[in-house]
Order: sequence, then structure tokens, then C-alpha cells
Amino acid sequence: MEAWIGRIQTLVLRMEHGGIEVTAQDQILAMTMGLPPSFDAVIINFDATPPEQLTVNHVITRLLNEETRQSSSTDSPSFTNNTGDEAMAVTAARRDLALTACFFCDKRGHFKSDCPEKAAWEAAKRKRIVGTAAMAAEVECDSDSEGAW
Repeated sequence: MEAWIGRIQTLVLRMEHGGIEVTAQDQILAMTMGLPPSFDAVIINFDATPPEQLTVNHVITRLLNEETRQSSSTDSPSFTNNTGDEAMAVTAARRDLALTACFFCDKRGHFKSDCPEKAAWEAAKRKRIVGTAAMAAEVECDSDSEGAW
């Protein structure tokens, strides 16, 4: 994948050096058009991504993550082996963690499920929901007491 992306970027640089303008959308199309069918799900995901978030760096990160995911799923040992060493299998599946970028914060080194920024965001979201519910309950109590008189 890195070689493919490098070839595309080299062609883009050559074209720009020759005076041809290459847009980010053109680069993304060039990167995704020649991919094997195993990348179809990622490409469909790109279609659902808001245009302001669909940058060349975003696409490169996702393609490299998908390549890592695919290679780790085919290279990792089976969970059904009789050794009983499931921890080893999990470790093998996450061995390329340094190359993996989070789908939430785009930082490298962790998955979205382990993202500290996502955890903080969810905690703040829960806090807002609880605060809103408490405020609604308080307003409801006030309106009940006003109607009693």
C-alpha cells in the first residue's frame, strides 16, 4: 500500500511540476481506483465521509489502517488452536499498533475503542444528558406545584 500511495504522490508531483493542477479529489480518486476488492468497504466509507473531512491524509491513513487490519487478520494465529494461548493471538493481532491510527482522533498508536479523547467526549456527552434530564425534571416539578394552587 505504501508503494502504491508513493507512486500516486510521485505522479502528482510530476504533474504539478509540469504545470498541471491536481486537486485533492483527483489524488483520492487515483489512490482508490486501483485497489483490490478487499478495500471496497473502505471506499464505501469514503463515500459516506463528509467532504470537509475527506482529505488526502485522511484517505492515506484509512488505507494504511485497512491494510494493517487485513494483514493482521490473515497472519494472526487461530483462536481455535489447542495451545490455549489466546493472549498470544490478541498480541499478534495488535502488533502493528504503532502504525494504526485512531478513527476518532486520527492519532497513531491506539484504536477508536481505546481512544482517551473519545472516552472524554462520551463522558461529557453523558454529563450533558444527565444535566438536561435533571433540568427537565426540575421544570416539570415546578409546573406541577404551580398547578396545585
